[in-house]
Amino acid sequence: MAHSKLIQRLLRIRELGLKGALAGLKARAAAVGQAEQARAQALSAAQGAAAAPASVADLGLLGAARLRQARQVRSLRAELAAAAQATDQARRLHRAALQSRAELLRRQDRQRERDQEGDAESFFGWKNRPQGK
Repeated sequence: MAHSKLIQRLLRIRELGLKGALAGLKARAAAVGQAEQARAQALSAAQGAAAAPASVADLGLLGAARLRQARQVRSLRAELAAAAQATDQARRLHRAALQSRAELLRRQDRQRERDQEGDAESFFGWKNRPQGK
């Protein structure tokens, strides 16, 4: 029984790890989406400033903002890739824990069947034994 409790605990730990990894992956994906949206806004602002002669002085600042946004997007994409790898690893560990639990349940079922067969043989052996001679 101690082995089955350990497997159950391991499975629960793996489930929590997988949920945490998935939450981290979703958060990173959302951050990348926001950064890409900000980058697109900076690009459209720079294009608008280039079209208006009064805003030409702001092009340097807008270019610096676009470069900063591009670096941020690259950094966040790298973090997203790392989070995806962590999620894949958590998924593999969870699957391994599920397989361990399934194997344990199969072994317990086989043992229970062997015990029942032994009990049945013992019962029928006792029942068919000659009485009193």
